Amino acid sequence: MGWPTNSPDMNHIEHLWDTLERAIRERQPIQNFQQLEELLIQEWELLPQERITNLIESMPRRCAELIRARGDHIHYYKCLY
Repeated sequence: MGWPTNSPDMNHIEHLWDTLERAIRERQPIQNFQQLEELLIQEWELLPQERITNLIESMPRRCAELIRARGDHIHYYKCLY
């Protein structure tokens, strides 16, 4: 690649943040920032190690898919499994 992609598809933490956001939205209403912070910490600790491992192990497949897509958006879930 002439210029490396700046794709969120290649950033593991973006997918974990998405998981956290979904979990937090299920616990509404959030009263204040302190409660939000506490919920984020709780949900972070509940993240299954398998999810994190799958994200890491999916990197070669995501790289290959991104190259095939010539840097365009890729189908993340297709690469994860």
